[in-house]
Amino acid sequence: MTTLYAETVPPFEGPDEGEHFAYVMKVARTGNFPNPSHDLDTTIKQAAAQAPLYYTTAALFTRLRDFGDWEVRYQTNPWGAYPSPVTGRDNRNHFMMQPRQHAMTEDQRQMSAALQWIRRIAPLYGILALLGVYCSALAIWPTQKSWAVFAALAYGMNPLLIQTFALASNDVAVIAFGSLTLAAGLHLINDWQSNRLLILAGVVMGLAALSKASGLALWSIPPAGIFIGWWQAKHNWRSLILRCVAVIAIASLIAGWWYVRGWILYDDLLGTAPHKAQPWAWDEPQSISQILSRTPILILSLWANFGSGEVRPAEWGYIVPLTLLGLGLIGWLYTHPTRHTLLLLLTVGVGLAALFQWMSMFDLITGRLTYPYYNAFVLLVVTGLYHFRQWRGWFAGALGGMALVMVPAVIIHAFGPPPLRNHTPDNLAGPVIDFGGPRFLGYTVDSNLIHNGDYRHFKLCWQAPDGSQKIPLPYPFSLTVTTLDSQLVGKRESFTGLGNYTLWQPNKIFCDEFALPIEKNVQAGEIYPLQLSLFGLPDGIPLEATVNGSKQRSVIIGHLWTPAPPIDLALLDSAPFRFEGVALARYTMDITDNILSLHLTWGTYSAPRRPYKLFVHILDAAGQKVAQSDPVPGGERYPIWAWGQGEQIEDVVSVPMLDLSAGDYQVVIGIYNPDTFQRLPVRDTNGTPIGDSALLGTVTLE
Repeated sequence: MTTLYAETVPPFEGPDEGEHFAYVMKVARTGNFPNPSHDLDTTIKQAAAQAPLYYTTAALFTRLRDFGDWEVRYQTNPWGAYPSPVTGRDNRNHFMMQPRQHAMTEDQRQMSAALQWIRRIAPLYGILALLGVYCSALAIWPTQKSWAVFAALAYGMNPLLIQTFALASNDVAVIAFGSLTLAAGLHLINDWQSNRLLILAGVVMGLAALSKASGLALWSIPPAGIFIGWWQAKHNWRSLILRCVAVIAIASLIAGWWYVRGWILYDDLLGTAPHKAQPWAWDEPQSISQILSRTPILILSLWANFGSGEVRPAEWGYIVPLTLLGLGLIGWLYTHPTRHTLLLLLTVGVGLAALFQWMSMFDLITGRLTYPYYNAFVLLVVTGLYHFRQWRGWFAGALGGMALVMVPAVIIHAFGPPPLRNHTPDNLAGPVIDFGGPRFLGYTVDSNLIHNGDYRHFKLCWQAPDGSQKIPLPYPFSLTVTTLDSQLVGKRESFTGLGNYTLWQPNKIFCDEFALPIEKNVQAGEIYPLQLSLFGLPDGIPLEATVNGSKQRSVIIGHLWTPAPPIDLALLDSAPFRFEGVALARYTMDITDNILSLHLTWGTYSAPRRPYKLFVHILDAAGQKVAQSDPVPGGERYPIWAWGQGEQIEDVVSVPMLDLSAGDYQVVIGIYNPDTFQRLPVRDTNGTPIGDSALLGTVTLE
């Protein structure tokens, strides 16, 4: 499973994977650890002060192969999706390093190959983590080996944990040795006087701390196990103290040198200074209430939080773990807590305390930070599930199936190229645009309505040019949302979904999915044009587009709009004139400088969604039309085709009466379809048909 995840998550898309890789390569090439004072501004960044165990083992593993001599520098994707909704497809690649999707130099290919090689060491740590959970379960259920296997599977089939053990990260080492540390603590409850267990506990404690500073929090677990076992036996205090001191001394001999080194050389005992220099560090520690307000995101990210932490499944992806959690809680109602339960709860408490301390200092919220203690949480849930153990096969199958489904449904969906099509999708909006090779076929959007702070989810469909010639560079596009006077309110720039055009097959069709943020304030009852441009590289000049024979650099492909305010139902019910789905709720008329001004208040029963026009006819005493105007109801600002149900739209129409003689004139209005000139029927307040026009009244021209 880890191999599958490693192959589908593109290089450098794991959390801080570029920084971990740079650290490994520095150790492999120079034999020296990073200097936080100097390497903070290099590719290593905040990883410069991290504990060395994982990086040292990965560096030794790297020396088994020759990957050439190149600078450790990855190409950043300037149009990555962050920050955007985490359940959409979008352009998720941060570093544009997927060999099958983007053009790469030879150095980049070698660097990508080196990273994939380093990733292979992570599953070895994963095996240690599973072994730790299995041994922990045996300490709790000594005669239930099959149940211990299930506990390990329940732990290991967490999709995010699988990704963690598939990528380059120092998290894998602290998780592995944290798992073994808990196992040692649970076994010490059963046999607290075992010297072999005591030495083993001290060793894995030290290795956990040598993997990451968060491993230090685990040092409380084996001494707690010794205390619980001692308490049951009621031996003298001296033996308890000696054994607790001994286990901590062993751990200190293994890991203490690293923290003393950081304190002496850099005045940074725990290696947190590089993190404090990053933009995500809080200026002031956060309060408990502020920390708790961020926990919902943390809980979601415990299960599935792929890539750099910006790719998650929709609600369906959480059904299985939440179901098992619910069954575990039900099982706990019938469970008698044991000594082992106490240690599991203590471990979870220690983990939460360490996590809350971290969250008080840094604006980084990710479930993987809890994984050194996650095994204790799983074992608590498995304790409750023990009452449903006859279903363990179904439980394991559901977890494994969900972990497998995450690959095509979430990871490949986010990072892989979109599927090729032979036919244009149905229901596309917008014009067909020829960009001198690639063709834009149209778009769909989840909703044309926008509000401040919204994300709109688009699908843009493209067609590759005919012939077999390959285009060597990707073309970025820009989709902007502007006001009618060209003020920007939202923008998204990205590469087309196939990245490098060498992957395009002649005449094939594909569709991009991405989110566009509405970043500026929008006003109620207005339309906002959508403008599309395609750019050439490396100059970044917009390509000339051909639409219906005319050439443009930027093309309006459609509109988004904000709804007008809601109409009062009493006002709508009393409307004097009613058309198809639309009512004229009230109006006034006045003449100034021989120009008739109509102030119209429209209300809607339903959304018209048609480009109707309004006619205003001025009739003389003989009933002859002497002046007229045919505007769009709502004007350019908010035309009738954008109106929604239950809205109130204020409209002003001006009709020149410059050449007319003084006298009385009737004002007649109606709505018609400009394509067929068919007028909409009109009804009065009572719903009685009155024809296809409405007499507003008489005005006097002096």
